[in-house]
Amino acid sequence: MPFPLPGADRIEVGPLFALIFLPGAMGLAAAAGIVLTAPETLDGLSGPAFAATLVKLCYLGTAAAHVGRFIVEGTDGGPGHPAWWTGDHDDLPVARPDADPMARWRLFPNALDGALLAFGLTALVNGVARLLG
Repeated sequence: MPFPLPGADRIEVGPLFALIFLPGAMGLAAAAGIVLTAPETLDGLSGPAFAATLVKLCYLGTAAAHVGRFIVEGTDGGPGHPAWWTGDHDDLPVARPDADPMARWRLFPNALDGALLAFGLTALVNGVARLLG
């Protein structure tokens, strides 16, 4: 029997926008600032190739943050969980028996969706950087 793929009940536009647009915009802004203030840092790369490399690093950082969020939500429940770990080893959260195992899939993008989307954008920008460089 194949594994049923979960479906999202709701799409959050704000986090999706922040996941797709903001790392790219910040990478371009950082590249423009570096090129304008210290053009010798290009190290033989063209301006667009340098910008694409910084955008790639921003998307990679975003992907790493979402992987960390996925791990935290899977182990401790995350900051929104009522049993979030406060620092004492005696009060580690225990999974509630009535918890819905599909609850993390009700929202798009969740932590895993965000990580995979950011890794995909990293690979896409990496290909563009290689074409430009």
